[in-house]
Formats: sequence, structure tokens, C-alpha cells
Amino acid sequence: MEPRIKKIGSFILLFGLVLFILSLQIKSNLLYTPYILLIIGFSMLAYSAINTREEKSVLCRMGLHKFEMIGWDDEINSRSIYKCKRCRVKKKVFRGV
Repeated sequence: MEPRIKKIGSFILLFGLVLFILSLQIKSNLLYTPYILLIIGFSMLAYSAINTREEKSVLCRMGLHKFEMIGWDDEINSRSIYKCKRCRVKKKVFRGV
């Protein structure tokens, strides 16, 4: 059920975005239809993200981590290590010189 909600939510969000851009281009009166579709699509995507992930924090389930740099990688000098303050997820990021 969750992958289907994600696909439907993505389609509704895309359709709302297209209607919003179209309403700006042709100056038509679509009332609040693009806004309603954008809100519904985003809420469906947020709902599926919250239910399918296993992190404890709701913000981390939606992908809004709060990373802080904890150090540099030993193997590669230009790679730094970040750790989320809420859910303790680590990621390694390459930095440009």
C-alpha cells in the first residue's frame, strides 16, 4: 500500500505544480485547485515517508536530519564524516579542495 501512496502522491504533486505554472502562464482562473493539489500531494508523500522509515524522530523519518561534522575520514583526506544529532545516522561526504 505504501509504494502506491507514494506514486499517487508524487503524481498529484506533479499535476498541481503543472497546473500552478499553467495558471501563471495563461492567466486563467483555476481558483485554488493547484494549491489544494500541491498540499494533498505533499501530505501524501510525507505520510508515506513517516510510515516507511524506522528512525525514532519524525523529522528524521522525513529526511530532515540535523547533521554535525564529527571528523575527517582516515582513508581519504578530502572526505568528512557527519552524524545526525537526533538519530545517530552517519554519512561520509567528499569535500572539494
